[in-house]
Amino acid sequence: MVQGGGVLFSFNPINNAFTSLVNLSPSLGEIPFGDLLLASNGLLYGMTADGGSNNDGVLFSYDIDANHYTIVINFNDTNGNLGDDGLVEDTANKVLYCMTEYGGKYNDGVIFSYNLVTGKDSVILNFNGANGANPYGTLLLVPYQSGDGVNEIKSTDENIKVYPNPAANFINIESSISSEKYFYLYDNMGRLVQSTKLESNLSTIPLGQLSAGMYYYRIVDNAQNVIRADKLLIIR
Repeated sequence: MVQGGGVLFSFNPINNAFTSLVNLSPSLGEIPFGDLLLASNGLLYGMTADGGSNNDGVLFSYDIDANHYTIVINFNDTNGNLGDDGLVEDTANKVLYCMTEYGGKYNDGVIFSYNLVTGKDSVILNFNGANGANPYGTLLLVPYQSGDGVNEIKSTDENIKVYPNPAANFINIESSISSEKYFYLYDNMGRLVQSTKLESNLSTIPLGQLSAGMYYYRIVDNAQNVIRADKLLIIR
C-alpha cells in the first residue's frame, strides 16, 4: 500500500468484509476528498486533493465490474485546484458539476463541468472575490421545467395549502382548485423522490422513509404548469 495516499475500498455490511480496491498514489491522485458519486453510466466518480500529473488532484472514475480506475481530469492552476466535496450529476444531459477551492483565472476557485458522453471538461465560472472565493461544500442541482427552478415560487395562490411544514410523517395538501393536479417532491440534490396524483381537494401524503432535511416541492396542473412551489422541511 502506498503510505499516506489513501485507498478506495468496499465494505460488505452483511459479512463485515473489507476489500482494498485501489491504493492511491501521487501518479493516480492521492488524498481523496469528499463523497463518491454513482453516475448514470454506472461508474463511480470521485476527486482527490493532491497527486496527478500536476499534483493538483484529479477527477477519477472507477468501474466496479471491471475493477478499473481511470483518471478523467488532471487538475491544474487553470481548470481548478483542490476539488471540493460534492459532485452532482445532471442526469438528463449526463454532465457532472463540482467546485474547486482554488485555481482558475483568479486562483479563487471554479465551478467546472464534465460531460460523461464527450469526455469534455469546462470551467463554467471563475470565482474572483467579488462573486465569492474559495467555495466549500456541495452544489445543489435544481431541476428546471419551462424555465422555472423548483425553488422558485411560481404562485402563492391561497387556494392551495401545504401543511404541516416542518413535517414528520405526512403532509396535507388542501386545494379549492378542482382541476387535476400532481405533487412532485425533490431532495436537495435535485432528484425526484416522490410523485403523487392529487385525487381530491384534500390529500394526505405519507413521507415514508425519507430522511430528515430540506426538500423542494412542485404542484402542477394537468398541463405541467407550476401552480405552487416551495420548500418543505422534514424532521425526524
